[in-house]
Amino acid sequence: MGWTHGGLALACVVALGVACSASPDSGGKVSGGNGGTAGVGNNGGTAGQGGTGGFGGSGAFGGTGGTFVDAGGGSGGFDPDADSCAGELTQGERRPLDMYVMLDVSGSMLADAAPGVSKWSAVRSALQGFVNSPESAGLGVGIQYFPLLAAGSSWNCTSPSQCAGGTCLLRACTDGFPNIVPCNTSFDCFLGSCIDLGQCQGVPDSVCAPIGSTACGAGVACVPLTSSFCTNSDSCLVGDYQTPAVPIAALPGNAAALVSSLNAQTPRGATPTGPALQGAIQQARSWASSNPGHQVVTVLVTDGSPTSCNPTAIGPIAQLAGVALAGTPSVQTFVIGVFETGDATGRSNANAIANAGGTGAAFVVDAASSTLGQQFAQALEDIRGQALSCSYSIPEPTEGTLDYGRVNVEFRDGGNTTTVPYVGDAASCDATLGGWYYDVDPSQGTPTDIIMCPTTCEAFQAAEGGATVDVRLGCKREDIPK
Repeated sequence: MGWTHGGLALACVVALGVACSASPDSGGKVSGGNGGTAGVGNNGGTAGQGGTGGFGGSGAFGGTGGTFVDAGGGSGGFDPDADSCAGELTQGERRPLDMYVMLDVSGSMLADAAPGVSKWSAVRSALQGFVNSPESAGLGVGIQYFPLLAAGSSWNCTSPSQCAGGTCLLRACTDGFPNIVPCNTSFDCFLGSCIDLGQCQGVPDSVCAPIGSTACGAGVACVPLTSSFCTNSDSCLVGDYQTPAVPIAALPGNAAALVSSLNAQTPRGATPTGPALQGAIQQARSWASSNPGHQVVTVLVTDGSPTSCNPTAIGPIAQLAGVALAGTPSVQTFVIGVFETGDATGRSNANAIANAGGTGAAFVVDAASSTLGQQFAQALEDIRGQALSCSYSIPEPTEGTLDYGRVNVEFRDGGNTTTVPYVGDAASCDATLGGWYYDVDPSQGTPTDIIMCPTTCEAFQAAEGGATVDVRLGCKREDIPK
């Protein structure tokens, strides 16, 4: 039997506004004859000669030359607690989106997705195509990789003695295929044997087994692998992963640096998911703090379960994503899992991180498919679309003082308008009704964003191109039913 080994959850944000007010040509306009005065009455009296009444509430303008009346709910104007409150309507404006990608370059990324095409080469090409795509123009992207080399360690080795008691990846257990399970002798394997690894002749960053087989495809020999890397050289320092290989910057200007960085990588080492994710989140939060008004997300790309550096249990790792989502600024975590069809554990782990990070489920692509590259590219596009479809900047209020209890989010799709209910916080999001909440509880601080629940984001994303998100300011907020 021949075998070869060859080689990014976002919060949705809508603008806030100010207390309900009336002005000419907007909200509760009252027209009337010259010199008219806004009348007094229920739900707005007659304004001037033949004028039209406004909504009951805080006042209205009379006709030309008239006077403004502010006499509480009994005078002309509109009532912010009334069902018919017009308020002030503002269409949401999308916020700039930035991604910090944490990309798995462990040795297992060298496994073949198709004969002669490794997982690594397919993923690398898809990422390079994404950052060069015209559709990505304006998107901010930065990147780091895991594992990184620990200080004082060495990647390269020709024997186990060079790896400080670890393993030089020159041999692997047959019962681990198609994944690489390093070994020195067969005693290190569960059921299989420990055999020498080879390299597909003329194919950089590839691994094959057994040596001399046709695992590399017709006309390509599997020749002995004479040097490899130590499996215990991974850095476990969060700060190493927080520091980007390529800092976040807008495309297309940052594309050349990203392409060059990807080309310089060689998959090797284990999978220190915990410190890698924590470092990515800290970088994203730091960037969001220094770039107010930007939506910043983390995209974790991995092809396996955590194998080195604490934590390795998926619960604590997922909790890192949950803390980032609940923090200020809030950072969502998207996950792209590059897994074989039968890798139920990998899928479960990836979904746990994505769910805790506020993005629902992971984007899972087939690691053993000849279309891996296309699937991965589509996952990146889906993440970009999901984030952009729900992220909006905060407009400047036109007048008055913001009342956080009088803000409503409305979704218009064709002739239908739906008011999205307020749920209070992320934990209260309804799987059916969706909803929204502030990034900061108004009783605890000053909110800057409205965050959509996953169900609502999905509805926004699935809508036709003419759909819009609006914010109605100054009217009694519609809360989710208790």
